[in-house]
Amino acid sequence: MSVLPSRPPASALAPHRLSAAMIRQTPTAENMPLAQYIDRFRKQRLLVVGDAIVDHYIRGSVTRTSPEAPVPILAVEDEEWLAGGAANVARNITALGARAEFVGVVGEDGPAARLAQILAEDSLLGAHLLRERGRPTTLKTRAVAQGQQMLRLDYEVTRCISDATREKALGKIRAMLPKCGGVILSDYGKGFLTPELARQIIDAASAAGRPVFVDPKGSDYARYRGATVLTPNQKEASEASHIAIADNDSAARAARVLHRTVKGDTVVITRGAHGISVFPRRGRPTHIPARAQEVFDVTGAGDTVICVMALGLCSGAGIAEAAALSNLAGGIVVGIPGVARVPADRLRAAAELEDSAPLRAKGA
Repeated sequence: MSVLPSRPPASALAPHRLSAAMIRQTPTAENMPLAQYIDRFRKQRLLVVGDAIVDHYIRGSVTRTSPEAPVPILAVEDEEWLAGGAANVARNITALGARAEFVGVVGEDGPAARLAQILAEDSLLGAHLLRERGRPTTLKTRAVAQGQQMLRLDYEVTRCISDATREKALGKIRAMLPKCGGVILSDYGKGFLTPELARQIIDAASAAGRPVFVDPKGSDYARYRGATVLTPNQKEASEASHIAIADNDSAARAARVLHRTVKGDTVVITRGAHGISVFPRRGRPTHIPARAQEVFDVTGAGDTVICVMALGLCSGAGIAEAAALSNLAGGIVVGIPGVARVPADRLRAAAELEDSAPLRAKGA
């Protein structure tokens, strides 16, 4: 397993001022324990742009079927409203002690008001919700009985945002770029990150010297051209590259196709039980195995991976170190039911175990 060229000397770093070029530099011998990077997270501020989603959970129990139709009756016991989609990425960042600015689009409806209230309760998060008339806020309602999801109802439209909304979004993004260390594009395919807006954001970030981290959607990755780090999961990478990923070699071939399209710095493919594979545009790949973990729910795992990846790199970690931290965080979040966030202390504990693993192995 190789360590990728990516980290500048720690003395060259300043909070909120990591440029895309820095990520390409050769690492020094000063690599710190993984846990120490987490302590640097609180000095960071990231800009998150993407699809705002409200996750609504209705929980209860089922003891009988309906006399009206052969369907179970859910006796409702409680409800929960959570920030989902790109808003969950922003909440992941603040859960790790960093600051986040979030730009997304919502409708003029009840779910938009709920989302605004949820985000306003987070003191580390600045929410910039753009309301578009005639567009519902994306809402996913899940009915859950005895811990098992029975049904999901989606309220959404996926048409592209209007030109007026795009211009408002771009104005806010350009205004916030100078105070943010990097940009995360969290694309859920709901119509906010249009090809034109994605292109304009990447161009603006490049001009400001800020790295762009993309959690992609769909099969046309040309819209993300110039992004610093791309983090598709294995299924997404297979679909976008038209290469079935079955092992490290096929993952490498898929990454080469994506590099030709995106022309960025690094492709990071999350591969579930096979861990995370990191493919720099130049240099050797790194394959990080998954940590054994009982999987309860993969909802939001990609959100966690990309925010830890971005925070790690903006805190001075090399790409392999940032991927290792992301791998640990992803392993934690899939063990938590529902839309979950990983607090800094829990990730630090996992990182400390990871840091001490070689010493334990030597003493065994």
